[in-house]
Amino acid sequence: MKNVIIASLAVGVVLFLSGCGEEPKTVEYFMQHPDEADKIAFGKCQQQGSLSKNEIQECNNAGDAIGKLMVKKSNEALKKSQDEIKETLEKNK
Repeated sequence: MKNVIIASLAVGVVLFLSGCGEEPKTVEYFMQHPDEADKIAFGKCQQQGSLSKNEIQECNNAGDAIGKLMVKKSNEALKKSQDEIKETLEKNK
């Protein structure tokens, strides 16, 4: 019985420490690594089951980065369209 309690405590400590290890990657990191952000947000974060606090934060960071990258690309496309319209109007004066 004593061995079972000790083994259970050891497993609990290992599980606790494994959840406290690596810090979650930041939004800035994921903005520089969009493929990894996609893999995290649409892979690991969509799986059923429990995620650690750090994994949840990393999922949120990956999702935030994807959103910011989408806005950035949309703004770039809008700017390009505006520049093309301006250029066309200048030519037709």
